[in-house]
Amino acid sequence: MDRLISGFHQDEQGDWVAELSCLHGQHVRHRPPFTNRPWTSSEEGRNSMLGSSLNCVCCDRLEMPGSLSMIKQTMHFTESTMPKYLIQGHMLEKGCWAKIVVLEGALGYSRLSPANEKRHIDSSHPDTIAPNQVISLKPEGPVLFYLELYTLPV
Repeated sequence: MDRLISGFHQDEQGDWVAELSCLHGQHVRHRPPFTNRPWTSSEEGRNSMLGSSLNCVCCDRLEMPGSLSMIKQTMHFTESTMPKYLIQGHMLEKGCWAKIVVLEGALGYSRLSPANEKRHIDSSHPDTIAPNQVISLKPEGPVLFYLELYTLPV
């Protein structure tokens, strides 16, 4: 999943890490011939890459960044009380992640954007929603679930 570079910092070894809009970090080393990123060597080069995109493999695997804190838990929804926006297609705001927790039954989960993907969620297979990703949930019969919303601590 392509994510925008919003900043940079150095890790403990002095290697540069791109801070991505999804709140993950990704090393951006210049190690020719395998990785050719000469722009990492200077502040001017790094600044020129702000706002450009990198593929975030953590987002591809729907891994929540470890630095997040839960800010809210929704009410419990059933197949008849779940909000229409979750069925028709919903996108979380920038910097917000969600965990889908199914207590009973099952949900179909379609990731509509940026890639079309279908998943199955039940009590033994919770799932996550990444920022800037359009998703749709569909009950697979009777279901009871809620969402947990996460963001960076204030």
